[in-house]
Amino acid sequence: MRPRALDAALPINRHHGPLYFHLSRLLQRRQRPEEALVAARRAVALAPQKPYLYERFAKLLMEAGRVEEAEAVLREAFELHPDDAGLHSH
Repeated sequence: MRPRALDAALPINRHHGPLYFHLSRLLQRRQRPEEALVAARRAVALAPQKPYLYERFAKLLMEAGRVEEAEAVLREAFELHPDDAGLHSH
């Protein structure tokens, strides 16, 4: 069950990556890891200019035991955002 505000925002903002980031966090807290991964993947696809979305997606992949996929996501993030200090601190 999602909060009403999120239900209202999704149809309006279907192309807003950070909204899917928040959805992935909510789904993870609700113990729905596969759905959280789908939302995190969508967030990255919609907003590749935001490094923190890659971090979130990689973290969920790691938690799911999908280490090689997580490494690939982080490599992509490093290539796209070589000067982002936050990415390089992990």
